[in-house]
Amino acid sequence: MKLTNGEIFQAKEPLGKLLGERLPVLVSYHLAQMALKLNEQFQVIEEVRRGLILRYGNPNPKDSSQMLVPEDSKDYLKFVKELDELMALETEFVIQKVLLPTEVDGKPFQIEPTTLMDLDKFVGVSGG
Repeated sequence: MKLTNGEIFQAKEPLGKLLGERLPVLVSYHLAQMALKLNEQFQVIEEVRRGLILRYGNPNPKDSSQMLVPEDSKDYLKFVKELDELMALETEFVIQKVLLPTEVDGKPFQIEPTTLMDLDKFVGVSGG
């Protein structure tokens, strides 16, 4: 499956939430395997993203330990262009969609749509 860095970056938090849910062992196992494969690429993306923030950013006036790239800075458009290039890069992964159950322990499995929005390429629903 080809994935963009943007898809991987956006899936990090929702996938983490899904990993915290009580699911059947095989579903949990496949999600954990997927997360491990994607995490390596996520770390590369995050390292490059931080480098761009350091290159184009300024210390946050409220917290000098943080860097910001303000929209009104002269380098903001350069930052956005390079960040967009980073997020558009594609990588091939050997992963399959994980099918989520509709029930867990005899009860409907419920998860917020906002958690699933960025996981469309990664998960589906079994039996429905």
